[in-house]
Amino acid sequence: NWWWRSFLTSGFTAVYFFFYSVYYFATKLEISDGTSTFLYFGYTLMLTFILFLFTGKSSFILKDHTDEEDR
Repeated sequence: NWWWRSFLTSGFTAVYFFFYSVYYFATKLEISDGTSTFLYFGYTLMLTFILFLFTGKSSFILKDHTDEEDR
C-alpha cells in the first residue's frame, strides 16, 4: 500500500544517518572505552529511531494531505 512506501522512503533518511554515525565513530572519534562506545551507539540508535519515526510520519501526513486535495 502507498502509505508504507511513503513512510519507509523518507524514514530511510535515518538509516543513512546511522551509517554516517558509524563512519564518524570509526574515522573521527577517538573513543576506546567500552562504556563510552556503548553510550555513543545507544544514543545514536535512539536518535535514529526518533528520526525514522519523525520523517516517516511527516511524509505520511503530507502525502495523505495532498491526496485529499486531489479528490
